[in-house]
Amino acid sequence: FWEEFAGAKGNKGATTTGIDGTSSGLRISNVPIVGRADPEGRCAAVLLRNEEKAKLKIMPVSETNTNNSNSSGQKKKIKGGGTVHVPATLGSSFDLDVRKILGPSAAFVRDCCFLHGYGEPVLMILYESNLPTWSGRLSLRMDTCKLVAVSVDCTKKKYTIVWTRDKLPASAHSLFPVPNPLGGVIVLSSGHILYESQSSSATYISDVLGKGGPQEGNYAEEIARTNGVEGQAAYANPVPHVNSNKNVSSYETTQNEFQVQLDAAKIEMIRENVAIISSKTGQLITVILETVGGAASAGSKVGRRCRRIRVQKSGNAVLSSGLAAVGKDLLFIGSRVGDSLLIAYERKEKGKIGDLKMLPEKEKQEE
Repeated sequence: FWEEFAGAKGNKGATTTGIDGTSSGLRISNVPIVGRADPEGRCAAVLLRNEEKAKLKIMPVSETNTNNSNSSGQKKKIKGGGTVHVPATLGSSFDLDVRKILGPSAAFVRDCCFLHGYGEPVLMILYESNLPTWSGRLSLRMDTCKLVAVSVDCTKKKYTIVWTRDKLPASAHSLFPVPNPLGGVIVLSSGHILYESQSSSATYISDVLGKGGPQEGNYAEEIARTNGVEGQAAYANPVPHVNSNKNVSSYETTQNEFQVQLDAAKIEMIRENVAIISSKTGQLITVILETVGGAASAGSKVGRRCRRIRVQKSGNAVLSSGLAAVGKDLLFIGSRVGDSLLIAYERKEKGKIGDLKMLPEKEKQEE
């Protein structure tokens, strides 16, 4: 990108390519670089992108390291009990052309993550298709985001598309992998929490904007109907396609019809089917993926799948820039605008997640 720009300006002597062959137009883009690691420790990926291009750097684990008994991604026992994770040794990287994977219809890559439970590393990519849209054009073009799961063969340096999803909300912005045995991925948008996997999908509508439909007192909609515009085309905020999912729930079923906007929200899994979300206003929300079925057996091709997403408010904290689970009952909330927090959570009843509480407690602090 920048080489072409420099050439167009006549700056033939400009050098803008790094030693790894990556254009500085991607390395110094105003869009943040995304780094992700395979949960099985087999490789890592770095997504470099700007408004026009995108490139994936795949960094497989060194073969000499994987043949070692203490290979990366494995656990090593230490004296006195307990285990530690062995650091990875990365081999030579290779590129995946994102535009070739996604096709010419791809406009901008939003996020990516590795999925759990596959024999090869599987990278999930969230992107918006052409032509992009925005809130003022939803009546003309909506549901522009898509998902594609790509299986990466680190030995042959090839890829295979495993499964895809389309017609996701245009405001979808981030992904988070769900651990085994459920697997799949959570997708956050400004008005929805989505769960997607090969075998199931579920939708939670988090606020009235995510619900869509006609708006009372909207003058633009009244003018559109007066001029003969009918149906969804007359709505300033049409009903998103994901709302037609058979496994759909919404804020209307929560206590006091609790609503929350999820743009700029952060998420972290604290159990195999439970996540904590920190909203842009500092609200802490517990997300529970209710499942049915069990491990796939010889007589059944369908394993565990998500049938509903349940949400409850858990408290308030600082405006967060990131979340990280620490052990089995602690959550670290990092903040750029206030004090970072360490929070403890506990299960009150079987099948329910209790309220979050600050650590350390006053009594323990005095001891």
